[in-house]
Amino acid sequence: MMKIRNFFCFPTDTIAKSLFLVLLALTAKHGQVLAKATITRYSQGFENIPTSFHENRHAHEQRLSIIAGSWADVDIRQHDRIASALDKSLGDAVNKIEGHSGRKNDERKVYTALARMGNVRRICEIGFNGGHSASLWLWANPEAEVVMFDLWEQEASPVGEQFLLSDEAKSLGIMNAASRLKIVKGNSLSTVTRFSAENPKTKCDLISVDGGHKHEIAIADIAHMHNLANPRFNTMLVDDTQCVSVWCVDAALEEHQRRGTLRKLLSISLLALDGSLSAGLSVGTYLH
Repeated sequence: MMKIRNFFCFPTDTIAKSLFLVLLALTAKHGQVLAKATITRYSQGFENIPTSFHENRHAHEQRLSIIAGSWADVDIRQHDRIASALDKSLGDAVNKIEGHSGRKNDERKVYTALARMGNVRRICEIGFNGGHSASLWLWANPEAEVVMFDLWEQEASPVGEQFLLSDEAKSLGIMNAASRLKIVKGNSLSTVTRFSAENPKTKCDLISVDGGHKHEIAIADIAHMHNLANPRFNTMLVDDTQCVSVWCVDAALEEHQRRGTLRKLLSISLLALDGSLSAGLSVGTYLH
């Protein structure tokens, strides 16, 4: 059964009420899907309706649909082909990668649905690794600029970059990667803040934090990416949450909720093949 926690009270504002009804309708339609998901909170946008809602109404409605479960209908079979070709190009190096989104179907569906929202012009992520999530961003939204921050210490990283720029990747649907992909190499604890300071007008519509797993690093990464978030409307993702392993970063995410940095909108717990709880995904929005 679907589980909903901390849901907001029925709104009285006309616009907010209409969005609430859309969410209820979509929840009813996709109730089966949400058996694996927990909607934690969704009130972002309502408190800012007078200044930002009208120009971003379509984005709000799209995100409501995704939160309600439409992400489950996304077809990622073409990205399966891309991920397979990328794995092949990585060779033995792929086995040295701790984990990547290419192995998580539900996560890729959520990523793809959010990347295709009409407001998304720039996607920024901490964590390139072997290039799997970058390949998904480039494929899912062929118009968006993709900015990746990475330590660049993995053997797989330069090989993954080379693949994304290759004719093979282009033949599989990754278009214009050379002009759309920017990789900022180095420690995200310094590169993100430097990039933000040097590019104050550069803002990201979709942000993913999938970097270091130590608590203090995750805290810093989430904080630094806040500076790049589009203040008018943004969606942020934090991987490796909804789990209890030492490398899970739920505590960092919860700390930023307490600080008022962000609001979590959706939590998805993923199951491993043996049925045990695996690392999940959290979707939220930075608050300004």
